[in-house]
This record gives sequence, structure tokens and C-alpha cells, in this order.
Amino acid sequence: MWCLIRHLPVMLGDLVPEEDKHWDLLLVLLDCMDLIFSPVINNGDTKYLEQLIRDHHSLFLELFGGRHLKPKHHFMTHYPSAIRLYGPLIHLWVMRFEAFHNFLRRLSHIVCNFQNIAKTLAYRKQMLLCYNIMCKSTYVERSVEIGPGESVILASLTNSAEISQHFEMALYDEVFIARWCKVYGIEYRKHLMVVVDKNC
Repeated sequence: MWCLIRHLPVMLGDLVPEEDKHWDLLLVLLDCMDLIFSPVINNGDTKYLEQLIRDHHSLFLELFGGRHLKPKHHFMTHYPSAIRLYGPLIHLWVMRFEAFHNFLRRLSHIVCNFQNIAKTLAYRKQMLLCYNIMCKSTYVERSVEIGPGESVILASLTNSAEISQHFEMALYDEVFIARWCKVYGIEYRKHLMVVVDKNC
């Protein structure tokens, strides 16, 4: 959602009339967001942010007169003083923790075990982490680069009997003999054997 609202003026800006006050409200909000999420901000910017927040709230009340300001609007008024006290708010951002909490909240509704919910959630999260680490498609990418070579019959190789027995291949099967290959960045050349896969 944050990405969408930041790019909305680029996508739709030319289609909106210039006098549209609802669009102005969005643009003022985006100006506020630029300062609030800025990694570097000075005291002058915080004063400007205070004015932008006042403009945003007054325009909101003007456009939606029958509605009251929400608590989030009130929290916005404290952002400039918080920036002056603690520095840029982006360094205090908890968005990733909120996403993590969302996973745990959904999981707690699924498991329906509330006797030791903290242990259950920790165990499930650890199992998910273990699965992600062990899953080759997610974390471990096979990096095999094969150089030029030629295809030969297995029986023509010196160790053909051992290779045939170990990989359960027939001696008349065709194999590719590369001059070199790289496996995870390590280059192997002639007189070395690297097995990367077995096709059944």
C-alpha cells in the first residue's frame, strides 16, 4: 500500500484536474510522508512538517466535515517533536515486526491451542525457518557451469565398470565429458570427477 500511494501521482497525476482538493489532500499527505520517512532531517524540516500536518488536518476537516479526526491524525502531530528528540523516525520503524506479528496472529487462530501459546508459536516459527533453510529452491541455488566437451559411450571410459555400477547405468549409455566445469564458483578440470546429478 505504501508503495502504491507513493507512486500514485506518477501513475494518475495527469488525469486529475488541478483544482481537485481531494488530490491536494493526497499530495500534502505524500509531502508529510517524505519528511516522516526521510533518513536525514534537520530542525527546519520538522517545523515545515508541523505546518504540513496542520494543513493536512485542516484540509481533511474541510473535505470531510461530518467526520472527526482519527487517533492516527493526532499521532501525526507528535511526529515533529519525536523527530527532534530521537532523530529520523525511519530508524525506529517497526514495519517488519508488524509483518512478523501478523504471521503469528494468523497462526494463533489456526492452531487453536492456548495452553502454552508462546511455546506453540515459537515452535511453529522455528519449524518454518528450518523448512525455508532446508528447502533448496528457496535458499540454495545450484550453480553449475559446464564448459565445452564431447559425448561418449560410457564403456569407452577407463573406470566405466565402477561408474556403471555406482550410478546403475548401462555401459552403452551416452555420457558428456566436459573439459572443465564450475560448481559453486570452484573450477574443476581433467582427471577430477564431479557428480552434479543423476537422471533416472
